[in-house]
Amino acid sequence: MLIACRTSRQANRRTLAAATRRAEVATRICIERAEPIVSSVSWSAYWRPCRDFFEADRRLVHRMVQLKKAWLALLRSPSRKTRQRIFCWRYFALLHQALDIARTERSRGDPIPVLQRIVAFESFPIDVRGQEGIAAGVFANRNPVYLLGRLQTQPPLPTPRHVPLVLPLGQPALFYCYRQLRLSEQSGTSLLVFPAVELRERRLSFGPIDRLTRLVSAEPDPRARRRGRLLARRVLLPLVRAQLGLNGGGSMSSFSILDIGAGTGHLAATAWHEVVRRSRARSLPCAAMHFVAASGPCGGRSFGMAGSLDGIACAEWTTGDYRDLLDDDSWLKARGPYDWVFLCRVLCNASTISVEAADELEDRGNPSWPGCNPAQCLAPSRQPDGAACLEVRPISCLLRSGITMPQLSLSDYFAAVRVVQAGELRVSSAARRYLPIRRFNPAALITARGQSVLAQLLKTSSAIVIEDPDVQPEHLTSHMRQFGLDRFAVIHFVRDGFQTKVRHYVIARPELVERLAGERLW
Repeated sequence: MLIACRTSRQANRRTLAAATRRAEVATRICIERAEPIVSSVSWSAYWRPCRDFFEADRRLVHRMVQLKKAWLALLRSPSRKTRQRIFCWRYFALLHQALDIARTERSRGDPIPVLQRIVAFESFPIDVRGQEGIAAGVFANRNPVYLLGRLQTQPPLPTPRHVPLVLPLGQPALFYCYRQLRLSEQSGTSLLVFPAVELRERRLSFGPIDRLTRLVSAEPDPRARRRGRLLARRVLLPLVRAQLGLNGGGSMSSFSILDIGAGTGHLAATAWHEVVRRSRARSLPCAAMHFVAASGPCGGRSFGMAGSLDGIACAEWTTGDYRDLLDDDSWLKARGPYDWVFLCRVLCNASTISVEAADELEDRGNPSWPGCNPAQCLAPSRQPDGAACLEVRPISCLLRSGITMPQLSLSDYFAAVRVVQAGELRVSSAARRYLPIRRFNPAALITARGQSVLAQLLKTSSAIVIEDPDVQPEHLTSHMRQFGLDRFAVIHFVRDGFQTKVRHYVIARPELVERLAGERLW
């Protein structure tokens, strides 16, 4: 387990923050022992392979010159909205015109290497020397896709969801948004990190992400407290009342929780603290917690590593892939039984992601193209009202084909990503809009040997609590039917006054589920 001291973390943040101010294009972060090394190249070196394609059209040469001026101006004053807007306008105007020329002027030469560098601009791979696995990253304050989401009249809180997908130079596959690492509280500078979309590479991607996180941050998930309190009020308090009701109203002498995919463990701990705080009359016991995560606990970030368990009886950590661990009945038997098992946002880490046409979203009355195209609505002649036309909301939207975010202003970017990934132009059309589509992967509920994750957990627990943005009711009912879990029931917490895009479920014995308010699925 890697443990970094406070001084080392401060030095690493300074190293990365300095790279965000450098007038060079970052091309890689390589972690050597406990230090991130940033590689970069000059502006001319980065764009040199595009010279022949650009110089054949004076319009592209002009756009490239203007983009460089806007980029240098942004680096001098990265927080000025005017400079952010001009930089984004220049970038997306170049992308739009290059994509248009590639589609209409086939004799110009191979446009794929050019589109590849435009798409990869201000993104880079992240790796650890001597280890497998590659992640990706962007510096938020200089990435045009991220900055576009901050130009709205009332932008949401800064989030890695502003950049749903990246395709760094030299990488064959995409990377998807995951985590934001703060580098400077004063300037708001941050590094966004991305695991691989390809499932075969995704597990290895979390190695560099976890190591880099340990080296720059001692903070837990900033959203764990809010998520934990919501989970407690919406799901766990009703579940406690239901269990006490089955026991005839008696008190509990002990309590144990297994948290699969625990991350830092603060979500489960916060949720239990909220349950205890709101149930003081019932004298709930201290809970024993067992955390399972793909990587071990991190000093400073993980719950309990500072020495105080803050009202939790004990905390145990197991490092490994939950799909492998749950195949081992002896492992479950030796550590159980548990009162509750949490599956909180671990299943969505196996979801599939692909760039596809989003015709359905336009049919719902969303802004039309080219009205929300940043190449047009950010032009100086359209200001100050043009930025209000942007459609870059980082909020999930459910379609028939899957889950997406209504970010139609990024359609050119995703179209170019699709072209570069496929290596041919015919996979995109100027008449259609493109967005990333997420789909739940049923394999997330199946162990490595083909057993049901839910069936294995129900052998050793009274209830399974699921919090996930991608798991739909039909996914659970299909799984229950496939594995013949007729002895158990599923409740979906809906229409209870809580506003959230994340879905909450409880799976338990029918007599317990009958005492919970919600939509009975099974």
